[in-house]
Amino acid sequence: MNLDELKTSWKTLDNKLMMTHALTEKMARTLINDRSRGTVASIMGELKRVGFFFAGLMVVFGVILATNPFDYSGRTEFIPVVLYSLLVVVALFLIAREYQQVRQTTLAQSNLHESLNQVIRIHEQYLKTMDRVWKLSLVIGCLFGLSLVARHFSDYGLAKFVLLASGQALTVVAMYALAKWLMGQAPNSHIDQLKAHLEELEALEG
Repeated sequence: MNLDELKTSWKTLDNKLMMTHALTEKMARTLINDRSRGTVASIMGELKRVGFFFAGLMVVFGVILATNPFDYSGRTEFIPVVLYSLLVVVALFLIAREYQQVRQTTLAQSNLHESLNQVIRIHEQYLKTMDRVWKLSLVIGCLFGLSLVARHFSDYGLAKFVLLASGQALTVVAMYALAKWLMGQAPNSHIDQLKAHLEELEALEG
């Protein structure tokens, strides 16, 4: 084999290797894109379930305000229910906004890196805001319990009322501590999955 034939063979082999590499990279990008779409679909499914839950709560509080099943006698007793209803409205707005933002994000291979960063940023902000909503719901829930106990203050007396109020406050603190521990044991898997997809894409691009 002369030098020209050797150069031709080497060039042919080099072209085949380049084509194989390009094909492998394209397949890897397609796989990452499909996995990312699956994670985003899972996020949207979770948002729907949470939205239905809060919509159910809205119905419950609407019935409470309309029918007064607890026999509230003063307007101040309705304050916790009204606050809870407003908090549910805020939660529904946040859920609807994130659902719309995530749905509008196009996970195309041409802009997958940017889209993944955008979805991660949107979902992390949503989780932080919903964490504040959840904390407020615990406080309002405590006020809701106090509103039911306060009407019997004259029957219970100061000592029993303080004991019941302290018990409710301790229950709220215990629930908060337990929930924080559980969330620490099982962090949001969607964020982890999206970041893993992003790392795979950055490694591929690098």
